[in-house]
Amino acid sequence: ESLVAGQWRDMMDYMLQGVAQPSMEEGSGQLLEGHVHMAAVDLLIGGTETTANTLSWAVVVLLHHPE
Repeated sequence: ESLVAGQWRDMMDYMLQGVAQPSMEEGSGQLLEGHVHMAAVDLLIGGTETTANTLSWAVVVLLHHPE
């Protein structure tokens, strides 16, 4: 709804515009909605996993050094 053609705010805008304009060139891969969905899930899981690992590390350090 806030997507403006030719203006990319982030990677998702770029990918969504790529889905809207399929490439018909020989040998080029086509970007499908499924690819955009997988990329969004990968970014979400990556951010969640990184945060969880950081919090786990902080708890371990605090348990070993309670002062």
